[in-house]
Amino acid sequence: MQTILIIEPDNGFAQALAQELKKIGPTTISTVPTIPEGCLILSQRPQSLVFMPVSDDTATLVRALRALQPGVPIILTMGEETAVSPAVTNQVQGTLSHKNLKSHLPRLLDQAPAFVPTHDASRAKPHAPSPAPPPKISSKQPIRPADVQHLFDRVELGELVQTIILSQANTILASHGRHKPALQKIFIAQMNADWNGRYAARLQFQPTPSGDAQLYARALSDGYLLTLVATPEASLRELRMRGEALTAVIQQLLDGQQPDTLAPIQFNAGQPDQREKRISYNIAWQPQKPLRPDLQIPLRRALQRLAHENACVLTYVTADPELIHLHINCPAARGSDWVAYLLKNGSEEIIQKEYHLDEPLWATGFYAAESAKPLSDNELRLLLEKRELS
Repeated sequence: MQTILIIEPDNGFAQALAQELKKIGPTTISTVPTIPEGCLILSQRPQSLVFMPVSDDTATLVRALRALQPGVPIILTMGEETAVSPAVTNQVQGTLSHKNLKSHLPRLLDQAPAFVPTHDASRAKPHAPSPAPPPKISSKQPIRPADVQHLFDRVELGELVQTIILSQANTILASHGRHKPALQKIFIAQMNADWNGRYAARLQFQPTPSGDAQLYARALSDGYLLTLVATPEASLRELRMRGEALTAVIQQLLDGQQPDTLAPIQFNAGQPDQREKRISYNIAWQPQKPLRPDLQIPLRRALQRLAHENACVLTYVTADPELIHLHINCPAARGSDWVAYLLKNGSEEIIQKEYHLDEPLWATGFYAAESAKPLSDNELRLLLEKRELS
């Protein structure tokens, strides 16, 4: 049976596409409106084919999907007036306009590698074998929770990964980080719910009192589960890298090594001398006039896009009618003024283009300063009262 993922914000077109696909033969179709939700599904189950809409970031998003499943066939969907550059179309299996859905879909499916229309057995090709899951840890002795706790206490989590947990069934053996035990139990129960033994790792999101948390879990032998709790901004690559590093050291415990003799935990692919120095900044500026409510979410997306394109990570964002405030982690070579100019002017340009606005969005000036954490509400009030956004 084919497994097809449709990423499509236009619900009407998504339903029409799903109906046409079901005519081809037995299929399992997942439909989601956004790329992050699509990535979540792709990380949990390989797909025979992915449909995704054309956007300004198409090339980047295609690479993101294929980082989760290398070589997955992708077909781009678009409205009537959308233009796609050859550099983008060369990376995918085809493009499908909304108006040509019924006439062009069969031909595109025939051309998509690894996708076999099941209604025509004469054209069927053998499926490529599914990649084997990563080898699981072979347990030689039970893990002592005190040893794992000693190990976890040595880990510097940083800003994006907030908590690490080792559990067995629904029992927490050791943990380290910001989240309280009661919330950790909720995380573990969520990760264990409907866990399928076919998955070596799993990614999902969980609401918390302070906002959404990103849960990344790796299955070990004997029912052990390593869970990393991170902010939504943490990349899947970062979570995989940290999960693999922790798993390697837990393996040493299983092999009988004493906690004090374990190798240092490296979260930079074994190249500590080449780790890039980074600095965090608080950036703030004011709108020319109160920011419209319908622009607040698009603004957040524009800021996330600008940060990602420039190797920065947004760890905190507020877009209120009277003030834009964010906390961002960037390479040390990027000065605070450069970062503020990039985000302020870049976001204004994106919003003006998307909403066909001519008037400037932001007032003159901005606040930019190095800081390990976001500004508090009191600090923001003082900032506005003193009008230090200059």
